[in-house]
Order: sequence, then C-alpha cells, then structure tokens
Amino acid sequence: ILKAEESRALQVRTRVWKAHDIAYWQAFGITKETLDLYNVKPIDYIFFGTKQNPMKADKYAYVFPEYKDGEKTIKIYQPFSVKFKWLNSHNKSIWQGWEQMPLKGDTLIITKSLKDVMAITTVLKVNSVALQSESTMPKQSVMVELQQRFTTLWLLWDNDYDKTVNIGRILGGKISSSFPIIQIEIPDRYESKDFSDLIKNYGDKTYTYICNYFNINQDKYYFYTNNFFGKINNISNWISNECNIDYDLPYKALDEIKNFTPKYI
Repeated sequence: ILKAEESRALQVRTRVWKAHDIAYWQAFGITKETLDLYNVKPIDYIFFGTKQNPMKADKYAYVFPEYKDGEKTIKIYQPFSVKFKWLNSHNKSIWQGWEQMPLKGDTLIITKSLKDVMAITTVLKVNSVALQSESTMPKQSVMVELQQRFTTLWLLWDNDYDKTVNIGRILGGKISSSFPIIQIEIPDRYESKDFSDLIKNYGDKTYTYICNYFNINQDKYYFYTNNFFGKINNISNWISNECNIDYDLPYKALDEIKNFTPKYI
C-alpha cells in the first residue's frame, strides 16, 4: 500500500518493505518487529512543500515519524546518500522513541539517534530514547521527568576515536556534567563509534560480556555524576587486573547495565 506521509512542508511516499531493507537493518541487530514498533517505513519519493516535482528517494531510504502535542513531524534517513543523508522536520524538542518508552523502568540509555535506540532496545532489551543530535542539550524539566520515571540514566554518545578531537566525548561530557547521568562510550579498540556500529562490526552477541563484571567488587568503584565517565576501557582494565579475567574477548559492554546500580558520592 503506497501512501503519502505528511509533515509540514516535508512529505514522503512510503512503499512496501523489500529484502534489501530488512537485510540493512538486521546488520545492526534491528528486527522488522522493532521497525514496526517505532513506525519506521521505507519510502520511494520525497516532496518539498508541494507534491509537484517529487525527488526520487534512494534505494535505501526511510522515514522516522514522531508525534508531540498532537503534531506529526518526520525525519528522513538515506544512509548512503552523500547530499541528502538526513532531511528533518523535527525540532530540537522532539525526543526520538519517546512514545515507545514505558512509564517506569530500571534503566534508560539516552543516546543520539533512533537507529541506536532501536539497536539497544532490540539487542540489550534495555529502555532507550534519543535526542535529535549530539549537540542538543535536553531541557531541565524533561531530565527531571526521566529521573522520576527511571532508576538509572546512562548517556551513550559517539566515541569519535578516529578524530583528533573527540567531539562525541566532549558533547556528551557537557550533558553528563549538567545532569545526574552517567556517560559511557564504546572503547577505542573496537573502532565502533556507536552501539549500532558495534553490532554491525562484531555481531549481536558481542555485548554479552563486560558489564557482567560491573557487578564484581562494585563497592570498590564509585561513579561521579559531575565528571566524565565514558572510559569503559579504564573500567575494563581495572576489572581484568582486579579479578584476574582474560579480557581479550569480544566487547562485553552494556548487557548488565540494567542490573548495575551506581553509587553517587
């Protein structure tokens, strides 16, 4: 069934799912069920303000709709497009995946893209939501609400390990220093800037190891909400030395986040 998805001046025409679409998302551990849950749809045409002279969408092109205060906005994602990878009618106040969050929960991972949200919720079975971008600063009122709804908040921003200036780490640090939230990141050695890349590069079983060790001797380790926490490499080195664990295994981060309660001092 083909139909137009309207959002202010930006509109799209959706199409049916094809095998190449499913394969693309499965590379990040994201299932068709998750895509349906988050209302993600493939598209074939993009309209700018009018349905005249539509632009043909890429072979891999998807629409991410969100609803706030009764108004629908959309983000278009064309992962292999050089010129139009992102087209967006969301404003900075729109949280991606907000409607899919439970009212209450143990752990919430705040990240910066819907793709990461879907990968985290599918693979880790942990609640997740995303701001519009890494440079977006959340509102105080929203963060207070999330603190009331979830026991522990984690911030998973990009690790721009291959850049001279690690922008993801710096921008994440600004948020973690402003709110009671713990910043984590993918260790450098996995050469994966975010969680979806980690799954693509190492497979959907690679998350099952490291955070099991967060429960080991956790009383010895304290996390500061007003300092940058992202160096899981440091944590893993301390754990392997402390517990005599062979850490030359696939990436172990994030599986047991939901079971770990940090201490604030």
